[in-house]
Amino acid sequence: MKLRAVFLAILLLAILFLPASRAEAKADIPASALALLERWEDEGYPDMVGGTWVNEAANSVVVAVVDGDQSAIDSIIAQAGSADGLSFASCRWSRAQLLEVHAALSQLVGAEGSPVLVVGLGNRGNDFSTNGQPCVHVDITTLDGREAADAYAARIEEEYGDMVEVSVGPYQITTTVGVEAPALPQPFLPARQTQPDLTWCLIPLLFLLVLFLAFPLRRMLLQPAGRPPVTGGRPMTRRRAARAVRDSGALPSQTVWASIRRELSL
Repeated sequence: MKLRAVFLAILLLAILFLPASRAEAKADIPASALALLERWEDEGYPDMVGGTWVNEAANSVVVAVVDGDQSAIDSIIAQAGSADGLSFASCRWSRAQLLEVHAALSQLVGAEGSPVLVVGLGNRGNDFSTNGQPCVHVDITTLDGREAADAYAARIEEEYGDMVEVSVGPYQITTTVGVEAPALPQPFLPARQTQPDLTWCLIPLLFLLVLFLAFPLRRMLLQPAGRPPVTGGRPMTRRRAARAVRDSGALPSQTVWASIRRELSL
């Protein structure tokens, strides 16, 4: 009984600890850093900012500043009220410049004879460390031939240089009737760190709980009605069961046997 109580206590502590650890992981990035980015989304990004993203290894928001300008970095820290949760990277292009390129290349998406499928903002090589470089991603399909796609990609890279990162591959064109592709990119807000779904953590714990309680519950259900539960005593083994059967087959005493004969003679 004591072992069962200890097990249940450990199980309840584990269940209570999982949501707490998940909430703690969400609070790793200081609120001041996230509030600064939300304000930029509403009021516009500073001219010297090239992009923002989350560095999960450092639990911080990276702000790319054009040429790593220190006066711009000091101004950003002053706006946030603190440098907590902020780290800085040096970049070549501002977000405003990248948006201009994005708007121009978005005109090619869906245009007749254009192999451009997707245009979006991101980081070169998907590098989201403090060495990341914001750029415009362009996906080009090879459905009209690899040679033609490579030539189209070369023209874009020649015109826009390192402001773009072009990917060429056998991408499929998908369309939805009545829905047009957005002309502007979605806000590039850093996403909070994700944790595994709590349901997958609770399933094995609940399974252990059911397994632990199954045997006492089964004994309770099989107990004959009107009789108290059997408690105490040694566990029944195969040898003890055989001995009980053998002992139950012993001959009655002389007195009992005489009484049985009198009953039968009547």
